[in-house]
This record gives sequence, structure tokens and C-alpha cells, in this order.
Amino acid sequence: MKTTSLNRFAPDLRVRGRVAEPAKEQLHVHLNADFALDSDLADLGAAFAGEPIHEVMFDLDPETGLATLAEVYAYRVFRAYRWQDEGSLKWSRLVLRFARDLYVVARSYGAGFIYASSAEKAEALLAELTTVLGAVPKPAEAAFYMIRRDGGDIAADAVRNVPEAMGDDFLSLAYGADVHKWVADFSSRTAARTGGLTILEGPPGTGKTSLVSELLRRLRETHLFYVLPVNNDATLTSPDWMSFWQAQNRIHPDRVKVVVMEDAERVLLNRHGSERDAVAAVLNIADGLIGRMLKVHLLCSVNARLEQLDPAIQRPGRLMNYRRFTPIPRERAAALAALKAIPFSPRDGSEEFTLAEVLQPSPVEHQVAEKRSIGFASR
Repeated sequence: MKTTSLNRFAPDLRVRGRVAEPAKEQLHVHLNADFALDSDLADLGAAFAGEPIHEVMFDLDPETGLATLAEVYAYRVFRAYRWQDEGSLKWSRLVLRFARDLYVVARSYGAGFIYASSAEKAEALLAELTTVLGAVPKPAEAAFYMIRRDGGDIAADAVRNVPEAMGDDFLSLAYGADVHKWVADFSSRTAARTGGLTILEGPPGTGKTSLVSELLRRLRETHLFYVLPVNNDATLTSPDWMSFWQAQNRIHPDRVKVVVMEDAERVLLNRHGSERDAVAAVLNIADGLIGRMLKVHLLCSVNARLEQLDPAIQRPGRLMNYRRFTPIPRERAAALAALKAIPFSPRDGSEEFTLAEVLQPSPVEHQVAEKRSIGFASR
């Protein structure tokens, strides 16, 4: 359920204008001379007709920035967009009108945009907003960002209820002694080159999601992880996908952006029928001109074997990281259960166990866990 203002949008309107050189180095100003006004302002093109348009981007605290702007500038609110989540209204977008030719558009993913007819007006308003908002704090804890469609736009919500950290001993017992090198290689390879694809392959319950959770904890200083539910794969070919990542790259220029898609067979199996566009989009993002511009790395988990996926995925330079997940041998499973102080009651004759079987030994707990959705998409 969403609540919006009563303003109706007009068709998108392209506006031409001259863009001045930024007066200060910290200002993020578009230097191209032709760009479309944000969709939230598409019907306001007349306000800038025949005048230059200056767009200045600034950072916002994703948690409190929009609420602060709405409170301080309540009399400036022109359009407000919120959505209901778990019984409360959360901010999505906010449009403030300061003058006929001076607007602010604020987004929930941590970015604000000033649109003005002169560089002086944009810089003056930026100085005022910087005082009002203060410094944008860095997150104090690990988080990932859930990508969702918000009407015609793409939004990203921070999710902080990440599973507890694994110790090195737990990691070795759960995934094998080579996992530490694999994590280090994943970090260095994704940092050294934009784009690319990582495949995590294995049966359900073998710990693919848990390893991704550990990656976002261990690499939180250098990487950002975004989760895209695979049933929203149409987002990969949406025009808004481009502008979303352009904004993310300006907000976090020094971080590696990793897009996680779980149970991604739908977009990675051999191209045929209606799924062809989704597979092509993944391949282009991983190792194409579009991917070089977006600067994102795709991490996909699958239950299918690698040889069942589209052969183009394994092309040299495209598949940068791969890991096969298998059940744990009895000896390691027992040691892992002992490390976590969990009773270990192996089935008769069983010599291998999934990570889920070791960490959820109770039959009742296991039945309940099977009924719940597993992975990031369930959060």
C-alpha cells in the first residue's frame, strides 16, 4: 500500500540548457548539456523553459534524511511519497519547492538532487541543506540493500538484521579450509575489475546464503551488497536501472557494488523463449558495455549444475568466481555441531549432511524451517 500526493504527472519532457562548471570541487554537477528532468519534475519543465538547468547531487542519511527534510521544510513540501511496511509508513521520495526555478528531490536510497536555474542558487541551497542535515554517518553495523520497484522507480532499502558473524573455525568446518582463500580472491578480483559474474552452485541447505552474509560482513569496508529478488528480473532491462546505478556510483564511488540474485536459474539457464531477454541482460551486465557503465558485479546462487546454465556464462573474463557447495562429511559435521554446542544425532548410515541439517537438528525445528522462505528474499 502506498500513499502519494494528488499531483498528476505529465509525460516526460526533455529540456535543453547550458550547464556551468562547478564552482566547488565537492559539487556533483552534470556536465552534459542535454538531460531529462527527473520523473518527479517532468511536468515542471515550463518552469525552466529557456533557462539553464543545474543539477547538484548531495548525500543523505538513508535512515533519517527524508524525515528531517520533511520536518524542517514542511512548508516547502510539494510532493511526498511514502509506503506502508510492517505497520509503519516509510519514506520513498520527497520533492521540495523553494522557488519557481528551485527544487529538491530526495530519495530513500541516500541521494538528494537540487534543480536550479543558476549555479549560484544551487550552491546557496546546498550550503543551507548541508547545515540542516549535517554529516552523513557511516552505518555502524553490517547491512545489505533490498532492491524494489517503487511505482516507476527503483529504490533500495537498508536491511540490518544480518545473521551473526561466523568465526574462522566455523567457516572452515562449514565450507572447507580453502574457503578463506576463496573469500580473499573474491575480494581482490571484484575490486580489480568492474562487472563480472560469481556463481554459487549447490543443493538447498548447503550454506550459499550464509556465505553471502559472511561476505557482506567481512567486506563491508570495500563492498556494498544489493539483493534483487529473481522474480523481479524485469528490473534488469528497465531504463530506471541505469539511472539508479549512476546515482549509486556517485554516492559510493569507492565501493564495489555486488548484486545478489538467489535461485537464479530463471535468468541463467539456456536462452529460450520468454527467458531470453533476462539471460541476455545478465550477460550484458556481467561483461558488456552496459556492465562497464553500471559498474556492478552479479553474484548468483543456483541449485542447478554449472553445465546446465547458458554456456556463454562461462566465457573467459565473464565468470570471475565460482564455488560448488556440497554436504559436509560426518567428521566435520560433528565438529561443527560441537563448536556451536548443538546436539548431533546423525541419521543411520548417513555420512554427509547439509549445513542446515547440522545447525537445525530438531525434527520440529527442521519442519518449521522448511516452511519458511530461505535466503535474502524472505527478509
